[in-house]
Amino acid sequence: MYIDVSFGDGPVVISVPHDGATRVVGALQRAETLRWERECGPDARDVGTWEVADACVKELSELGISASRIASALHRSHMDANRAPGQEPFVDGFEATYHLFHHHLHEAIRRSVAVNGRCLVVDLHSFIASPGPETYDFVLGSDGHRTCPGKSDLFVARVLKERYRVVFSPDSRLGVTGIYRGGWIVRSIAKEWNGQRVDALQIEINRLLYPDVSSSEIASFLARAIHCSLQDI
Repeated sequence: MYIDVSFGDGPVVISVPHDGATRVVGALQRAETLRWERECGPDARDVGTWEVADACVKELSELGISASRIASALHRSHMDANRAPGQEPFVDGFEATYHLFHHHLHEAIRRSVAVNGRCLVVDLHSFIASPGPETYDFVLGSDGHRTCPGKSDLFVARVLKERYRVVFSPDSRLGVTGIYRGGWIVRSIAKEWNGQRVDALQIEINRLLYPDVSSSEIASFLARAIHCSLQDI
């Protein structure tokens, strides 16, 4: 009910775990998001990522790649698909939603590997607070490149850098922290699909880009970066 899925048969899967806006009246809220809202104010959504994901799927289609997309419409105050089972990822009533998100995500990966022999998973997020002393447009997280054994993260970064300010998290040389190094989604995928030509990359988009750059423009460049990276996975 709260998970929106579109399956493709190409080697790309895009996940959108944090742009859900649906808050259920009377439902409990996760302690983590309650703390964030006390300290920073609402709303703890990765605003704009669903729109970018859909535009990216369309752009990839025009490049001949039929991508899958899995998104949660449920607000992360009730369920956070980017948290491990032991990190209290859901409150009472939303356990099935959490498992359904991951079921669809892994089914999309399974189909991609079965058809194409490989898969690139792009986990889309957005941020406001920079992880370092400079301002960045994109922050890439592949757990120190461990979740991308096919080096797709390096190819994506190289293309994005043609237009945008891009950095990996962490990068000690630049003073960039590991806050966006790659969460449960990319790390669990890398562990489960180890040795099967599956790369998983977390991409954080600076929300301050949106007033000046359209979602379709961001998606167009991102799709090109993904397309280039597939040559070497």
